[in-house]
Amino acid sequence: MSKTAKILLASVLKPVNETRMYEKFAKSLLKLNDVEIHIAGFSPTKDSKAEDKIFFHTLFSESRLHISRIGAQLKLFRLLLKVKPQLMIITTYEILIVSIIYKLFSGTVLIYDIQENYYRNIRFTPTFPPFIRNIIASGVRFIEMLTRPLIDFYLLAERNYESEFSFSKNKSCIIENKFKNEGISPVLKQELRINPKSGIRFLYSGTIAEVYGIFKTIELIIKLHELNSNITLTIIGYSPKKETLKVVKSEIRNYPFIHLLGGDTPVAHSDILNEIHNSDIGILSYLPNKSTENCIPTKLYEYLSLYLPMIIPPNPIWTSITSPYNASVTFDFNNSKPEELLENLSQHIFFTSKPEHTSWDSEEIKLLQIVKTILNR
Repeated sequence: MSKTAKILLASVLKPVNETRMYEKFAKSLLKLNDVEIHIAGFSPTKDSKAEDKIFFHTLFSESRLHISRIGAQLKLFRLLLKVKPQLMIITTYEILIVSIIYKLFSGTVLIYDIQENYYRNIRFTPTFPPFIRNIIASGVRFIEMLTRPLIDFYLLAERNYESEFSFSKNKSCIIENKFKNEGISPVLKQELRINPKSGIRFLYSGTIAEVYGIFKTIELIIKLHELNSNITLTIIGYSPKKETLKVVKSEIRNYPFIHLLGGDTPVAHSDILNEIHNSDIGILSYLPNKSTENCIPTKLYEYLSLYLPMIIPPNPIWTSITSPYNASVTFDFNNSKPEELLENLSQHIFFTSKPEHTSWDSEEIKLLQIVKTILNR
């Protein structure tokens, strides 16, 4: 690259300082020579200042279903005309069309970074009213299929997306959401034991939603606290649905041993990592759902990297990752008994070996190689 290359990453629903776009992609891309990176998205968590050569641009700052979300596309188009990027990395389906329009007359390279299976998310979760879910989901898939010829490359955040997306075949690469350390020094905790008779600090981190098991987690902790009054739970994350957050607050109101951090607004990733560092056990209580059945949550890699034991459902994909290190105990959140869980915890020896293949470093190498190749064409 003989002159400064401008790269623009854009999303509607993710904060501009979101982990994947900013901490992983943008900071990794700075390792290329002569690049200037712009990130467009939801308003940032906290008062965040971007690093040198990285610039934040807010497209949207209201609730997910707010009417002003429509205007985000116009804001993005104006930003594209101003920045004139050589490469766009788009992470939200609804700004694909406006990105394609800009590409047609500018010749810029367009990459679609698929972080979620939007079709399944819309169809199988209660984000939208039941009577229009199928219509919206089908519309999203139609846009993704229609724009395939004009998208230069696809980045897939999940392994399973290779089989779920026919439109990405032959021009895609898996870039998983593995752990990117931002200042937290993992404390070696090999052959770790949990003593159920002492205080246990449980953690639920990430998106606060029914499909991710927030209510199953609360239900479990209340029952565990009846068996051991020294048990506590910290919930940290953001709830995209106000109705869900309202119910969560109502359910935990009379239980001072359950603490909620965030909820109303996105939480800084550094705050989540600090809670992981200061907790005893993480809970991944995902409900059975076609939108998540094959996914590997980012927090699974975070918990492994920071030696946080986990309670997970009997998901064969997850257990294949945690089993080699004895990093988790399985628990059926619909049928198993809390006392059985405490018994399992007392007998389990966690992290009998050091977790491997959990770091962002391997993904960064792939990302940089892809972008180098594209910018040097």
